This record gives sequence, C-alpha cells and structure tokens, in this order.
Amino acid sequence: MSKRVSVFGYGNTTKPLTKHIKNIVFYDDKCREAYAGINGSFVRPSAEFNPEYSDLEITSPGIPPSNPLIKKAKNLISEYDFFKDVYNLKIWISGTNGKTTTTQMMQHLLEDKGSVAGGNIGTPLADLDQSAPIWILETSSFTMHHTNQTAPNIYALLPLSPDHLTWHGSMQEYVADKLKPLALMKSTDIAIIPDVYKETATNEQTS
Repeated sequence: MSKRVSVFGYGNTTKPLTKHIKNIVFYDDKCREAYAGINGSFVRPSAEFNPEYSDLEITSPGIPPSNPLIKKAKNLISEYDFFKDVYNLKIWISGTNGKTTTTQMMQHLLEDKGSVAGGNIGTPLADLDQSAPIWILETSSFTMHHTNQTAPNIYALLPLSPDHLTWHGSMQEYVADKLKPLALMKSTDIAIIPDVYKETATNEQTS
C-alpha cells in the first residue's frame, strides 16, 4: 500500500513535490475550503489535518515549530530529508548574510562540472536534476531545523548575526540550527565554519 503523504504549506517550494509523489494532500493555513490542487493533489484547511490518516508529513521550511501542524505531526521530515537518497555531492551554504551570493559564485565555479544550484536560492529540490553530479544548496536555518535524516558532504557556514529570532525563539536556538548539520555529517565530510563555533563543532561531532 502506498504511503499517505501530507504536505504542510501549498507554495512554490512544496508544489513541485507532486511530480514525485502521487495523491498528496496539502494542508495550508490560507485555505478555507478544500479544493483540487495540481497533478492530482488536494488542498485542505490546516485544521483538517489528522495525523492518524497520514504516514508521512513534509513541511514547507518557513512553517515555525509553534504551528499546530508541526506539533500534531508524527512522521515529520523536511524537503531535504525526502531527497536524501539522491546520490551526488551535496554542498550546503548557509549564514545570516551573503549565502545567496556565495551560492551563485560556487555555481559559477562548478557549472562546468555539471553542478546545479537550488534550495533557498529559488529552485526547490523537487525541481533539481537528480542526475546532476553536484547539488549546491542555499540552506536556511528553517530548513535545517526540520531536517534530521540527511547532511551535506560539504558545509560552508558564513558568519552569523541575530536573525529570525521570533521564529527560532532565541539566538542560541538560531545558532544551534545553523550548526545542526555537523552532528549529522560523516567523518569524511567537510565543514567550513567561523572560528567562534569550532569548539561547538568539535563537541557536536564527538558526542
């Protein structure tokens, strides 16, 4: 029997998932009455979500942990987690400022190697070429908060300053989400991070 997949948020990031998953049911805070979505999907008000009728939940990265959908979910993953089995080199670039420019520069340097860029930069993972040997992904703290199953092969973290604190709850939580990939990376992976976080990074990788 196929999994019953629920997707939180009906927007530009999540709609392309319909190309990969049949019969998705979207739950969206802006929806007031159920209607048919693209590619055979359905869109329903968030209040109608019942975790007992869902085998897998994929969230739009911008939905905060305080949202009732997130709190009700029992099998929650991120867009990044869903594509964890795509076999290629994954480069994640994050930070408070400069990550878009850095991602674009990295794409320019590696394009002749077959790389494609996406993530927060504008192209959802669901729209990226899965046969491309390199994915360069601008990665937000929102995405990393919800990601628990996958990690980059190369992680470049630019300097951090207070940002999105209402969403995260505190600067400490914001930094924790930015450093979260380190605990999921393998010993053969590479992390390039500011010196101020290197002690934290060492503790993450040895814990």
